[in-house]
Amino acid sequence: MNFKKIILFVAACLILLIFFNTTFYGNWFQTKIYRAWESEAEVETFDYQWDHMDPVQRKIDKLASTYTFSQQVAEFLKKNGAKNPLVLLPPQEYIKERQIDMIIPEPIVFYYHCGVKGAWYNSANVNQANWAIIARNGELTIIPIQNQPERDAIIASYKSAVDKANQAAGQPK
Repeated sequence: MNFKKIILFVAACLILLIFFNTTFYGNWFQTKIYRAWESEAEVETFDYQWDHMDPVQRKIDKLASTYTFSQQVAEFLKKNGAKNPLVLLPPQEYIKERQIDMIIPEPIVFYYHCGVKGAWYNSANVNQANWAIIARNGELTIIPIQNQPERDAIIASYKSAVDKANQAAGQPK
């Protein structure tokens, strides 16, 4: 019985050795597993990963600005006592037009990161949005939406940025 286990163990080791000596899987092992410990980027080093096992820290390292942006919006809304907020998220074209270096997550990703519902300017539930993210003086600001004309003005500015980007790219409206 022990002899069978030893033979199976040796066979498994040989199969793994052959598997990782093939060109494709050998390169994968060298770049993804072995060299990750020797990486020049601090976040990719094994020691850094080992010292930062907290799930929140790992999300910040992996997801970067979209996660921290979502968390900051949720924290702001909680601090201001927002009840059932639905945040109107700006399109990426709006952000680029205002020369802000930020990636805005999609509404579902935004909800996944912070538990707050989000909507785009062309979403079905856009008229229920009671908070909006706008650009002021080169920074993003969260404002409450007081009435329908204010919501319409924000949507129009978002739509205008998207239309300008589409025209610049040669796409129809």
